[in-house]
Amino acid sequence: MKILKTVSRDYPIVAIALLLLACVKFEYQTADSAFYLPGLVGGLAVLAIVATVLLFRIFNAAQDACVARGLIPSRIRSKYDILIPVGIVVAAFQFRWVGEPFHGAASKSPYRWEFQWSDPGCNLAFIAALIGVVLLIRILYLLRAIASASNVKSE
Repeated sequence: MKILKTVSRDYPIVAIALLLLACVKFEYQTADSAFYLPGLVGGLAVLAIVATVLLFRIFNAAQDACVARGLIPSRIRSKYDILIPVGIVVAAFQFRWVGEPFHGAASKSPYRWEFQWSDPGCNLAFIAALIGVVLLIRILYLLRAIASASNVKSE
């Protein structure tokens, strides 16, 4: 019992179990439904989410350090943070409308006209890029606030 207590205290057992689970590819099919775990692709998605959360926590810790050292008066707020939930919702909705079939000029679509909202193949890349841009905007705001606060102090 003491060995299990030592192992659970010294090693991140839950994180190891989740990592092993993220590597599992599993498919189960019935006549009218299917269940699918994507394996390493799912693990990469989970790691990307964890990395994003860690980046924002590191940024917030840097802000707290700047506030504690008197480099900025308070935490930086960005109006562009709203883009993250809006971008996720926008990418989640998938609409497609097409006109009558058309076999004329060479094009990618076999229809006379086609309107598609969002692209299922690029949703995750779009959301990742959007989160990255918002984080970069926050970093820019933080650096500007530090620069403007240090200009005031130097005068």
